Amino acid sequence: MKFSKDSIFRRKLEAISDAVLEDVLLMPDWQSRSAMFLGKDGYTGETEDGVFHVGDTWECRDDFTRWFTASVTVPESFAGKPLALNLEFGGEGIVRVNGKIISAITSYLEPRDATRTRVVLSESAKAGETYQVEIEAHLNYMEFNRFRRKGGVSIRYTIRTAALVTINRAVESYYFDIKTALDGIHTLENPLEKVLKSGAQLPEEVVRFFESVSKEDFYAHKLREAALSSITCVDFDFDRETMLASIPKAAETFRAAMKDISSSTHGVIKFVGQAHIDTAWLWPIRESIRKSAKTLSNVCALMDQYPEFTFAFSQPQLFEFVKENYPELYERVKEKVKSGQFELVGNTWVEMDTNIPSGESLVRQLVHGMRYFKNELGVDCEILWLPDTFGYTAALPQILKSCGIKYLVTQKIFWSYNGGDQFPYHYFTWQGMDGSEIVSYLPTSYTYTTNPKQLIDVWDNRVQKDSLDKFLLPYGYGDGGGGPSRDYIEFALREQNLEGCPKLEMTHPSKVFEDLEAEGGPENTYVGELYFACHRGVYTSQASVKKGNRKSELALREAEMWGSLAMQDGFAFPYAEWDADWKKVLLNQFHDILPGSS
Repeated sequence: MKFSKDSIFRRKLEAISDAVLEDVLLMPDWQSRSAMFLGKDGYTGETEDGVFHVGDTWECRDDFTRWFTASVTVPESFAGKPLALNLEFGGEGIVRVNGKIISAITSYLEPRDATRTRVVLSESAKAGETYQVEIEAHLNYMEFNRFRRKGGVSIRYTIRTAALVTINRAVESYYFDIKTALDGIHTLENPLEKVLKSGAQLPEEVVRFFESVSKEDFYAHKLREAALSSITCVDFDFDRETMLASIPKAAETFRAAMKDISSSTHGVIKFVGQAHIDTAWLWPIRESIRKSAKTLSNVCALMDQYPEFTFAFSQPQLFEFVKENYPELYERVKEKVKSGQFELVGNTWVEMDTNIPSGESLVRQLVHGMRYFKNELGVDCEILWLPDTFGYTAALPQILKSCGIKYLVTQKIFWSYNGGDQFPYHYFTWQGMDGSEIVSYLPTSYTYTTNPKQLIDVWDNRVQKDSLDKFLLPYGYGDGGGGPSRDYIEFALREQNLEGCPKLEMTHPSKVFEDLEAEGGPENTYVGELYFACHRGVYTSQASVKKGNRKSELALREAEMWGSLAMQDGFAFPYAEWDADWKKVLLNQFHDILPGSS
């Protein structure tokens, strides 16, 4: 018998989700040690702390690191199945298996969906194989911030889950099929139906209005019909094995129904995996060393699992952090850059402020960044990627053009809660004070999700509706959150032709600009400073930092000028020292350091 109540639908979906993990071998005991993190200088004060168990809590604070280590051997019953670790220890962590960085995990004080807890080991487990697992766990600064504001100096995490598991890929795939459809139903559903479900009584005029504006309701009904006809094929009434045996038929029923729904959408959302990292914000610069490693290890693991997955990453300083502290991971990143899944963007040493640094500093940001990408990774990039910077000087197009940069991607200009007019374009030509022009694209976030509601909201709320039918959407946890998760990619794969939603393509930022240029390029031009009205105080807060920046810029200028003259009389200019000093200044021009917002 068919059903329609959402609560029943969700209960059945939860049952399917619970069946994704086919076999579970608990790992209850973990040897532990701890130390304080010093950044590039490693750790200090290491102590052995005995054994922790699942269910125990552990205290974490600034710079504190706790390592958890355990070994596990694959049972005979796991052989040939997809194998993973399921780890929920609290905070953030880098996961090493048999001595090598394999991925990263994130979990929270309270259980929630947005956790990164699965670490894939193999698509075909080998019985008897032993894995040595080490978790380098530490503070989740984003979560800790609300405790710090109240005077807290530490928080306690709970070790909730530690297990070796096998994954039923057929069940997992079906779960994401139905979860995507259910989210799509709720997004596309007629507003009238949502109100009527609440039991509200509406005047006839209001009812007619809702009926008139609900053109997408057709797709909601079609999605619901496809999902219901499928999920009713799943036998939930008996044992687990009976339910699992019924899922292949249910999946086939759903996919056949989806093929019968004709397509009528024309807009395209261009998906780009992204992981903006604040080099300093709620955490010190040294913590960005580990944030970079966690993010890049997670991304490399996802690239191994999903050949379709593409990812863009900026800030050569972060690559340098990883090279110096995690050389093995850096080599994996270089391989992914060569394979084409990983696109380098940004070109500046860090994602810097553009209002306070001197023109010389802005040029140096580009020179050092572009040189690093070329010499270290063999890539010439033409995109300036500054999604979180607080506005842009009108001198920047001239500097970018002179350095060979063709495109700009940012987004924060759309923030307007401190007043000001709504910025009118997503895709446009930005003309600077000297007439130089840079083709620019402004999405409205750099931390999008990939569920149907996000896609439809983004498409419906875009400001440039007449002349633009392609929308750049960078997705993934930002500000140090580790970038895309496995769930994001699974949703995206199912939304490439989801009825009622814009079409979706996984791509690179450079390809987005190439496609738009092939269609004729931007129709609109914006002249002058890209002023950001939302963040105030950027010229005045933390004045000592700004004074130090200016004095450093002037000192380096003097050193280079007089040193160059002295070279004519045989002076050996200390290039390496001078270069390192410039990079230190450039690092501290990051957009949350120099403006005073960190």
